[in-house]
Amino acid sequence: MADDKAKEAEEAKAQGNAAFKAKQYPEAVAHFTTAIAADPKNHVLHSNRSAAHAGAGEYKSALLDANKCIDLKPDWAKGHSRRGAAYVGLKNWRAAIGAYEAGLELDPASANMKEELALLQAKLSGGSGATMPNNGRPTTATSPAAATGFLGRMGPRLNVLLLLSAFFYVVPLLGPRRTRVCYRVACGTALLIYASSIFARHPLKLATLRDPVVRASHEAQLVFLCLVMLAAEPLPFAIVPFAAYAVHSVATNYGAALQAKMPSIVQGYMQPRLSWLLTDEGGSMVQAFAAISELMVLLMVPVQLLQHGFRVLVLAGLYFQYVARRHDASFWTRQAVTIISEKASGLFHHRFCPSPVGMLFDKLLALIGSLAARVR
Repeated sequence: MADDKAKEAEEAKAQGNAAFKAKQYPEAVAHFTTAIAADPKNHVLHSNRSAAHAGAGEYKSALLDANKCIDLKPDWAKGHSRRGAAYVGLKNWRAAIGAYEAGLELDPASANMKEELALLQAKLSGGSGATMPNNGRPTTATSPAAATGFLGRMGPRLNVLLLLSAFFYVVPLLGPRRTRVCYRVACGTALLIYASSIFARHPLKLATLRDPVVRASHEAQLVFLCLVMLAAEPLPFAIVPFAAYAVHSVATNYGAALQAKMPSIVQGYMQPRLSWLLTDEGGSMVQAFAAISELMVLLMVPVQLLQHGFRVLVLAGLYFQYVARRHDASFWTRQAVTIISEKASGLFHHRFCPSPVGMLFDKLLALIGSLAARVR
């Protein structure tokens, strides 16, 4: 029986390779899928199907297969190369660089990965260094800066408004009633930022909203999420990811002007921090903080249900769906999920924690994983 499965996998693999060489990518995907069904633990098959998906322009599927390949054999350089190619297709330059760097650590002699890495580094250094590409990381407030005309001028100003309104929501200096207004303003401003990012790259007409590519984009998901947030009860932490990206945008666009107007004692404190924020490391920390904040929104849902009842249930469900999809495409969301789940597992499986509680935690974790797989 095992020999039959192995033979079936090899035959389907050979057919898939032939179709791939002929540039018949959908057919290649079908053959590799058959091979994977017969031999699901074969990392090479997932690598080949990733390449076929990329050839067909299905970069999200290519990324999923590349990730599976790496899960099965993390020390195989080609899996990281496949991940880099998928991220390039998704226009996530920084994540692609990380993937190729990981691959080169395993195979320093790879000419292909060296070439791709050099091209990406040149692209970032030659373009707007402050722009954070859409990786499956949220397109940040700096992205609309790539637009021209009115949209290009409004992006930085909208981020200032978002940052101020988020600050007065988190720090309620204006009183409870105005705090809720600040939350709505922050959500509405975030909606405008992501909508302007969409229309900066697509025609400004209703037909754009029906475009499957636009509807599947990360910005479109955020626009819809912001609309629901405007109508629902406030969720703590829900605007924190938006505010994090706004901080980066404001530092990029107005950092120099702000430093010039600061008293010398404040300037000495702020200047190194603003400079660090604009480095790759600072940008990565923004991504990581935003991803953790998105998970904190979901962790606060039980408290919100007790406080506001089922009025927040729809928003919570949509936010869960959003984060589940982000987990497939975003390195930072996967890292955040891993860190939080490991910390929680350590707590619930501690020697002082009753074993039934640990078992209940494991079942809950499995249930969440099952639900996330269904909504992706």
